[in-house]
Amino acid sequence: MKASSPRRAVIRADAGPGIGGGHVCRCLALAAELRATGWEVAFASAAASPATVPALASWPHLILDGPPESEPAMLARRWTEGCDLLVIDHYHRDAGFERACRPWARRILALDDAPGRPHDADLLLDPAPNRTPGDYAEWVPAGCRCLLGPDHVLLRPEFDRWRTWRRTIPPRARRLLVTIGQADPLGLSARLLPLLAAPARSGFEARLVVGGAFPPLPAPPPSPSLTLLYGIDDMAALMAWADLALIAAGGTCWEACRLGLPLLALTVADNQADNAAVLAASGAGRVLGTPAMLDDETLLAALTDLAGDAPARAAMAASGRKLIDGAGRARVVAALEEAE
Repeated sequence: MKASSPRRAVIRADAGPGIGGGHVCRCLALAAELRATGWEVAFASAAASPATVPALASWPHLILDGPPESEPAMLARRWTEGCDLLVIDHYHRDAGFERACRPWARRILALDDAPGRPHDADLLLDPAPNRTPGDYAEWVPAGCRCLLGPDHVLLRPEFDRWRTWRRTIPPRARRLLVTIGQADPLGLSARLLPLLAAPARSGFEARLVVGGAFPPLPAPPPSPSLTLLYGIDDMAALMAWADLALIAAGGTCWEACRLGLPLLALTVADNQADNAAVLAASGAGRVLGTPAMLDDETLLAALTDLAGDAPARAAMAASGRKLIDGAGRARVVAALEEAE
């Protein structure tokens, strides 16, 4: 008897200097879980995506180089036999795009971060806390299953081995992680270099993660207190090393919550405002606003204050782990299996 062929998933997501790498990174997490359960997975993305998120290059992928309206036909030509699941994580692809892919894709999963875009999908995933089915009632067709809330956050597999790990809260935080994401359109990292490289001023041993779509950084002043890290492939270990983080309120903030990392959050894009509000309301982090709202002294004062407040950091660690339990990938794939 001939064995059945693996189910095929195609993921449409982009990364780049203007949008960062969050869409592709969370789709890579989903792809890893699908592959682990027997799926065949490929990506379709714009040309800038693999350079922004280098991990994407290790997956089969189609580079799209035409206008959006040409993409359904390009996908159909590349995968002539169709796919069992099309995953779309893109703010500029809506119900019209999804509908055009229907003849070729048996089911469609749309990822979104806020209601307001119409979808023609079988499942919709929005991991934002406090999201309810009513929020999407007018934006999805009848029968679309909505996977909502932090129970569906797509953490990368590298976080799995830290599932039972518990953070020790030192009396004073000395080790600082700074990560703005895959892109830094506001140039915050360059602005922070002199501050982080001056241990007498900052009081921290700092590690600054440089993303794939960062603008060129000036050479930092020689300093034993600052390390620039390029091409990080184990963010979980870096977060476990840190006592405190200064972090953009994108998808990486949920990874920090999972590891109980006390954090100060910055909103460096409009779509991060909801995440920032949840971090503040849950007690998992303190929100500083946009970089433009902060001068260096205000930022340093906020870091210094939290570094010296061990009870506040302990409370943040507990709140973060309560918010994100790390099983989101498995829940999403289980929902996909149930929907077949």
